[in-house]
Amino acid sequence: EDEDEDEDEDEEEEDEVLYTTSVGACRTEDGGKAGLTFFRDTDCLLRCSTNATCTGYVMGETWCETYYHEYVTGDGRTEYECHEKEGDWKKDEDKDEEDEEETEDYVSYTTSIGACRTEDGGKAGLTLFSDTDCLLRCSTNEKCTGYVMGETWC
Repeated sequence: EDEDEDEDEDEEEEDEVLYTTSVGACRTEDGGKAGLTFFRDTDCLLRCSTNATCTGYVMGETWCETYYHEYVTGDGRTEYECHEKEGDWKKDEDKDEEDEEETEDYVSYTTSIGACRTEDGGKAGLTLFSDTDCLLRCSTNEKCTGYVMGETWC
């Protein structure tokens, strides 16, 4: 029986979709809109995670967008977060020195479903804020290892 449980856990881990978060709305390298589709709901994490051709999403308070271009990244606007789906399809190009210098201070996050917890289920030094400024707060604090966003809190 224990072997069956281990196999089920392995299958669940294989199905997990991971995202890298960058600051800004998702755009292509040349600033294009990356095949965006706008929705008047907040179901884009689920929508993108279950669609093999979706490459990223952005969430608003009452809306969201999904993207369908092979490369997306945030355009730098601090009012948005681009969640880029990780995977084998992702470009693996060498960057020149200039690109490396520009992204030296770049912070990225992996998005997952659920609250952030330690491996043993602990709250990992949780601090609650009654605003939605945690992306900026965490990106500028080298001791911060992650954050959770609610509609009016983080």
